[in-house]
Amino acid sequence: MVKRMKLPESKNLSLYWEKYSFLLLEGSNSKDKEIVSKIFQTVEKLQSDFGKISSILKERREQLIKKRKPFINLKMRVKGKLLLGAGNPSSIEVGITLSRNYGLPIIPGTAVKGAFASFLFEFERDKYESLAHIFGDTEREGDLIFLDAIPVSDLKFSLDIVNPHFQPYYMKEKLPPNDWYDPVPIKYLVVSSGVFWFTVLESRSGVIGNSEKELIKQRFVEMLKAYGLGAKTSYGYGRFEEPS
Repeated sequence: MVKRMKLPESKNLSLYWEKYSFLLLEGSNSKDKEIVSKIFQTVEKLQSDFGKISSILKERREQLIKKRKPFINLKMRVKGKLLLGAGNPSSIEVGITLSRNYGLPIIPGTAVKGAFASFLFEFERDKYESLAHIFGDTEREGDLIFLDAIPVSDLKFSLDIVNPHFQPYYMKEKLPPNDWYDPVPIKYLVVSSGVFWFTVLESRSGVIGNSEKELIKQRFVEMLKAYGLGAKTSYGYGRFEEPS
């Protein structure tokens, strides 16, 4: 019988999630229900401190905005579920994106930028080339700087589940995909409620015309409401709405 180490207490969810939770699994089955349950219980305990920590992030963002007028500055509420960083390394198979220093769920600026670029390319195809300068390329920086979207309210996690039916096929056991295999429930974390603060800055003033500004701001809100961020957007995840 493998003796499991006693882990030190951690107030930082990122440290627990990305380091300690993996140590719990040493010498055990990665699907050990007892271990997975313990991980979820710890996450639930640590999220009770989200409000205090998010106030620090909020204060820092406010100081930045006082010094530099933002191009886009809005707060949007999670509508439904938000799954961030599903492909990140995780002790429970499905990952999540957390701030390394603060341990809170954040939406990386690169993810916001990428989603907005994809949205414009799909729905403003005729104008995309004229708007591509806001994102930049290998030869020049973009005219807009997309900051990480930070939580400014008490975020809450909830558990979601997916039931893969073709595990032998996915495990490359040379078996055909079919419905006769047993489902393998996989639980994972999603953000189920909370408000995120989206901030976009201009890299240089005066390079974006007024007509472009209005179009960009309008489309950015549409992207958050209808296109979504994160994983499983085709299933309705990642949508936002104005806070009440």
